[in-house]
Amino acid sequence: MRAFILVILSLLLGISGSRQLANQFSTANMSQTLQVALAQGVMIENIDTHGGFHGDGQSLTVWKFDDNSILEQILTDPDWKELPMTDNLEALLYGVVYDTGLSITEIGPCVDFSEEQLPQIQNGYYYFVDRQAESEMQHSDAQIMERASLNFSIALYDVDTDTLYYIEVDT
Repeated sequence: MRAFILVILSLLLGISGSRQLANQFSTANMSQTLQVALAQGVMIENIDTHGGFHGDGQSLTVWKFDDNSILEQILTDPDWKELPMTDNLEALLYGVVYDTGLSITEIGPCVDFSEEQLPQIQNGYYYFVDRQAESEMQHSDAQIMERASLNFSIALYDVDTDTLYYIEVDT
């Protein structure tokens, strides 16, 4: 009986430990992609729907920071841009409507997160990485709307709340 309890306890601790290890690995990968130290923050949300056909899906990870230490890192990297985002990125994350008077065209969004999960940020910075194989410019969204599939990462940093939102989309 004692051996059975030890086996069950070991399994439970192993599952918990592997989840922590996966979160640490994920944080390290995101830190490398964004070129910032995310370990200074606290991960407060992690949603991931990847795992479908060919790994398609989307993910949202949210970090909260106690101070503006990450902002200091962001300001030293020219690939981080001040908001507002480009029209393309705005369409991909939140959707846009174009009304020409003769027709109305809606584009996006291509993510399924609620406004509570991914709010529209007014004061902050964004970082975009086009992970599509044929992308000629990794930090440019100029060609992204011309494709049948999307593979990109984008981070939004809200200066007012010291919150960072990291989104990955793979279609």
